[in-house]
Amino acid sequence: MFCVVWNKIEKSLIKTDILEKMRRGSRYFVERKNCQSLWLITLENSTTDFCFSDRFSVYFNGCVYNKEELQKLLPNSKDCSIAHIINQLYQIYGTFLFEKINGLFVVIIIDTLKRNVLIARDRFGWKSIYYHISKNKILISDDFLLLKCTIPYQRLSLDAEAISSIIGCRFVPWYKTIFQQIHKVEPAEFISFMLDSWKLKKHKYWTPSIIWAEFSQKEFDTKYLTMIQTIKNAVSDISILLSWGVDSAAVFLALNRCSQKNHLAYTAVFEEVENKEWNHNSTFSETACDESNKAFQIVSYYNGIYHKLLLNTEISWKTFDDLQKVLWEPICVSNALWLYLLSKKLINPSKALMSGTGADELLGGYEALYFWKKKELSQDSSMFDLFESFSDFDNSDYDLYSLLKNKFINKSYIKSFLNQIANINTKKISTLNQITLFELSFGLPNRELMMADKIFANIGAVAIPGFLENDFLDYCLSIPDTDKKNKNPLRGFMMGKIPQEIVKQPKIPSLSTPLVFKNSKMFQEKIRNLRDNPFFIRNKRKIKVFIKKCYDESSFDILYRIVYLDSRLKANYKKYEHIPVIY
Repeated sequence: MFCVVWNKIEKSLIKTDILEKMRRGSRYFVERKNCQSLWLITLENSTTDFCFSDRFSVYFNGCVYNKEELQKLLPNSKDCSIAHIINQLYQIYGTFLFEKINGLFVVIIIDTLKRNVLIARDRFGWKSIYYHISKNKILISDDFLLLKCTIPYQRLSLDAEAISSIIGCRFVPWYKTIFQQIHKVEPAEFISFMLDSWKLKKHKYWTPSIIWAEFSQKEFDTKYLTMIQTIKNAVSDISILLSWGVDSAAVFLALNRCSQKNHLAYTAVFEEVENKEWNHNSTFSETACDESNKAFQIVSYYNGIYHKLLLNTEISWKTFDDLQKVLWEPICVSNALWLYLLSKKLINPSKALMSGTGADELLGGYEALYFWKKKELSQDSSMFDLFESFSDFDNSDYDLYSLLKNKFINKSYIKSFLNQIANINTKKISTLNQITLFELSFGLPNRELMMADKIFANIGAVAIPGFLENDFLDYCLSIPDTDKKNKNPLRGFMMGKIPQEIVKQPKIPSLSTPLVFKNSKMFQEKIRNLRDNPFFIRNKRKIKVFIKKCYDESSFDILYRIVYLDSRLKANYKKYEHIPVIY
């Protein structure tokens, strides 16, 4: 984790007492780089790669899959770090360099001659990168809390549009954060900031393009194995987060075919739902079940190493608050609790943990999720229709925005973002590809990838999505809807290689954290706290009515979202209660 600071006026960087607030108990290092105006703050054990020359400063965090290809573009670069390679390639290719990097990354390049700062993020949005621009200073960091602590809280204000978006979709998408003065770089985007004119420009270096081609199962199998081999060559010591679904099963199968070793697989289940099978008649919030037995079948089929981890919903306030600190930004998704508890159970984890993330988004798996109760979605459905379904998978009749005071209700930001997604591809496209575009821009970077990255980085591991690689993504966008419906290409890849009941297993739209969590002592206390003393943005009267109705009808997805956000705001933003809110 790092923070880059450029001072327009050459003076002392930051007081030590502010730095101490960033990470109590952690060592930090403050250095001047290249010139009097540039400072670097790094934390002890930071994995960020740096390269400094007379003219350029490069900061890199992430995982590059095609390092060998990039090295071939440079002579004598075999033993160079990726930051050094990026430094050299940028001098040759300029910003076209970002198109050539295949992997998951954030990059900062500072050119002291042209006095220009570039900030780039990979096309999937795996790593987050934040920035703050004031009258005399620009701050850039991959750690939201680290950046926040460098800004006096009197200069920060909560953003009403961001708060409304959390209510509607569980997180803040696009370029905003919960603070009006802190922004983030979008996926597949680089930002150029001129230090003389103090002006910022945004550029997209990649946008998804849907051009159908004839589907071949043999070609799909080859493409998928090539992708897994590419990732494996770049990342050593990989374990798998395994369920009984086809996504992670395909990852386990492909990894074993691409290597000579037996990979370690983990499955986690809450004790409260151990041995519980999925009920087709359940609501979305009630669908947590035990997948460990079938996961064990998959591992046994290939003589792998299997660990079953038992979790418990009776957690402490501290555990819940620690999860919120790890996630930095509010991400009100109950799956994060399951993932966090799983990560804390891992002993001496592998350097990389690979999951089936990306398969549903690219190969039609989320049709079951969006059509869960809303049968009216069709090819004529808009991005706004998908957002309405995404906002409440239980298809309840709750008006979540009514829980806010009127002055905090502002949907214009979300509407602008949905319009931008709709304009990515103006021609009429099929329902599954609409969902793909929506998820690539919306849920995938702002929820699943950000959540997994931060939780596993907290234990010193890298979360690798098993289906997100540049070439494979472009290929999947060429598969017609009729061929990728129900993830049939993936099922075809596994046919004859694992038990048929797993190959044919339907997508289970579910929350990994079971509904019984709402009965835990800690969560009940959080609910009472929300009811009796809601954060100042809340409509107190409607909150009380909502809690009773929501609790009785078991809409856990919504209840968790409201409780989590209120807890997060009180714990971290209470001192902002009496400062301006930007409407």
